Amino acid sequence: MPKITRTANLIEKQNSERMRQLRKQARDHENELAVWLNEQMRNYKNKTSDMADPEKYEKFTEFINQYKHLFTDKDFQLMGIKINDN
Repeated sequence: MPKITRTANLIEKQNSERMRQLRKQARDHENELAVWLNEQMRNYKNKTSDMADPEKYEKFTEFINQYKHLFTDKDFQLMGIKINDN
């Protein structure tokens, strides 16, 4: 096998491995974020932990309102927010 082909194969293998690692890291971060957000939604409903602080509660309310298109009906139910069918 010519040296150029071996080098190209090695580079391709390294790039493939790096992409696999990056995808795994992205999935891990996404899972961490999902766990954090789920905890915040539970705390929001019960006004516990950080959400017991009125300022943080208000900031999270603003976050919910700004990004409500990203939440599901189940998320709103978890947070104790009634959904208007208007």
